This record gives sequence, structure tokens and C-alpha cells, in this order.
Amino acid sequence: MPKGEFHRLGYLGLRLILARMDPDADPTAEAPRRRSASPYVQGVLTGLLNPKSALFFLTFLPQFLDPERPIAGQLAILAPLTVAIAAAWLLVIVALAGRARRLAARPRVQEVFQRLTGTAFVVIATRLAGTSH
Repeated sequence: MPKGEFHRLGYLGLRLILARMDPDADPTAEAPRRRSASPYVQGVLTGLLNPKSALFFLTFLPQFLDPERPIAGQLAILAPLTVAIAAAWLLVIVALAGRARRLAARPRVQEVFQRLTGTAFVVIATRLAGTSH
């Protein structure tokens, strides 16, 4: 990495550390909405089109099937059960993400993140500059 890049990274870090947050900024203001499918539709399409989902059902689910019993009946129970467990887990993630979003919207939290990021940039630039020689 060229020497100037270390300076640039350190400069950006110092700017983040020393910058003042805008006291007039409205933390409750939402970003402008873009026109697209709802997050629910996007999530469903992502899940359906994800090849890892199909691979999971093709590789792991058969291990739990008893070959002595009718396969269709077992799949009729195990597949929806797997989907229900995944949906419950995703609901927990959505609830936690909502809380994290509200927390991250606070000006003080944004300021702390900004200073931590700036400090990380300065530390990384210093370490890279010291190891490149």
C-alpha cells in the first residue's frame, strides 16, 4: 500500500474523531422511501430463490426420515416444522433489529460510533504504516 494511503486513512480517522454532530438533526426523520417491493415480499423471494434452502432440504432433511414409514407423511410434518422454527427465529431477529435501529438513531450513540470508527481508522493506519517499512 502506498505511503499516502496511510496518511489518508489516518486523516479520515481524525476527521471522524474531531467532527461535531449536527445538533439540529432530527433523529426521528426517516430516509426517503424508494419504490420497491415490500420488505416481506423481498424476504420471501430471497428465501425461495436461495439455493442454500433447497440444498438444506435435500441434504439434511432425509437424515431424519424413517425408510420403514411413508416418506410423504414424514415430509408433511418435518418440512413445515422446519419452516416454522426458521420463521420464529427470524421474528426474533426482526424484533432485535427494530430495537437496534431505534438505539442507533440516537445522536449520542451515533457520536460514539463515529468516534470509535475514527479511532479504529487511526489505529489501523498507524499499524499499517509501522509494518510496511
